[in-house]
Amino acid sequence: MGYEITSLYTEGDYLKGNPCWHAERSPWKAEHVAKGLSSAQIQPVTVCDIGCGTGLALAELRGRVNTIEKAVGFEPSSDAPIHPRAKDVIEYRREDATKCTETFDLAVMLDVFEHVEDYIGFLRNCHHLASHYAFHIPLDATVIAILTSGFAAPRKSLGHLHYFTRVSALATLEHCGYQPLHWHFTKSGWEGPESPKNKRNPWSMLNIMRRTIHTFSPEYAHRILGGLSLLVIAKAIK
Repeated sequence: MGYEITSLYTEGDYLKGNPCWHAERSPWKAEHVAKGLSSAQIQPVTVCDIGCGTGLALAELRGRVNTIEKAVGFEPSSDAPIHPRAKDVIEYRREDATKCTETFDLAVMLDVFEHVEDYIGFLRNCHHLASHYAFHIPLDATVIAILTSGFAAPRKSLGHLHYFTRVSALATLEHCGYQPLHWHFTKSGWEGPESPKNKRNPWSMLNIMRRTIHTFSPEYAHRILGGLSLLVIAKAIK
């Protein structure tokens, strides 16, 4: 079973709103994946990236993890622009990864399954691709989002259809056959470069409050004010 992507990603709307396709954050994401792999003591030789976008995150990961010999990026959207720095580093395929019959040591899925209507089915249908997985998951389900109807922003600008907390994200992975081996929060709300079109103020009052609470409790920071995502290294349970 394949997974068709919505017209948002194929008819220019997403590209218009995100002309860099988030490539500016790819090195930052790759650094967190490399950190997670090191903590979990995983040294992959073959890697694929499911929904790789421009391919830059996978290319950057290959540069950071010296055991990687083969890197394949799957991107079903014809709108996603291939990054020049990825062209000679990874094998870029405009395909649905769920239909791939190859297997890899590691599959990477960075800010992907929250965009998929049937995310449970999607995760289960990616299960065969690798023995280990790296996920980066936005944690949009927060107290402030509920009180201010803040879910509208990531839905409109980023196409997020599902919203997670740390607990629900990890429970979802376990439900779909992935055993978390390592996880850590990433400060997605105020760290990492941004696109010129989507500037955030890292020293806004909200982000100052986030930083303050995060100093004492990252758990409560993500539950109340958000601004955090989750990096998970997991093992596929057969």
